[in-house]
Amino acid sequence: MRRIFPFLCLVGGIALIFWSVMEMMDAKASLKWPQTDGEIISSEVKKRVRQNANQSGVRRMLYKPEITYEFEVDGNRYESEKIAFGDSSFFTKGPAAKIQSQYPVGKAVTVNVNPARPRQSVLEPGMTSKAWILPTVGIALTGFGLVALLRPTKSRKKAA
Repeated sequence: MRRIFPFLCLVGGIALIFWSVMEMMDAKASLKWPQTDGEIISSEVKKRVRQNANQSGVRRMLYKPEITYEFEVDGNRYESEKIAFGDSSFFTKGPAAKIQSQYPVGKAVTVNVNPARPRQSVLEPGMTSKAWILPTVGIALTGFGLVALLRPTKSRKKAA
């Protein structure tokens, strides 16, 4: 029973690393994606409450710029909300509002579109510094899981 949590950390960490690497590959590829014209159709800062993972009752506010834009590829209209690769949530409203103010409703924008999947697009191609957060967490979880699983238990020490 004591091995379940480390095993879950190990599996979760590996999954997070895998997902993050895929996201980072898309971020790098987005620098070469073709561009098309688009328009901002919705622009606001969303506020949400986040409960701490340890359920201590501590609640934190997170602020996220919610930008929706539309664009056209091969006669098909698409909508997307992806501003950049990497999380765009903040603990204070200021940084979210700064990003949101760059994209007012009606603004013409350049949209970078994945040619293989036009539904995948981004306004700011490439990686942001926040793109490194999830793989770092994944590596830490994987490391913790491995160390905890490979560490001898009391019953193993007595047997030796």
